[in-house]
Amino acid sequence: MSYDISNGNGIIFATSDANRSLDTGVAGSTSLLARFMAPAANPMGADPMSKVSGGDAKETFQSGYGSGDAYEGYQQFYGGGGNDTFKLRFKDFGSSADNGMGTSKYVADFHGAGGYSVPGENDFIVFVGFSAGTHLSEARDVTSAGNAAQAGYGRLLQYTFLDAEGHALHAADGSALKLNVHSMDGAGLAAGDYLFT
Repeated sequence: MSYDISNGNGIIFATSDANRSLDTGVAGSTSLLARFMAPAANPMGADPMSKVSGGDAKETFQSGYGSGDAYEGYQQFYGGGGNDTFKLRFKDFGSSADNGMGTSKYVADFHGAGGYSVPGENDFIVFVGFSAGTHLSEARDVTSAGNAAQAGYGRLLQYTFLDAEGHALHAADGSALKLNVHSMDGAGLAAGDYLFT
């Protein structure tokens, strides 16, 4: 339940708390990298962190462990204010069958969906390590009227990953790789919102 916030010069903040989340609390930062700590580096034990939260600055969040090791479990990213970047690695997408969210990765507050716009907040997703030709499916709206976190604003959209021939990518257990994105503006992701590298 720990993660570290690094500016590339080492850990500048590391913590664990009962709420399984942390606000970076660093005002005016230009680019922080929020990363999950490997269990061996976690003073609270081997239970991994499930949520990382940013503040009002421009921040970069990366899936997996800060050590570079893969983590296929559920991870939720909340960027807060500012133009945030979410780096989601292929090797960190695991089974979505039994975690209740239908996905192993969840961007909880994507601002500026529908393509880059000025003025306004523009978040961005970088998909790392996917094969050439991989693309996102059409969004499936999974907004729940009963979910207080979703009610009244935006839409919760679920995407699957398709290969160059249009076939769904799967985890080792056969479940389709999925990503949930809470679009605060209600629009689906479009060119200018994400990039496969």
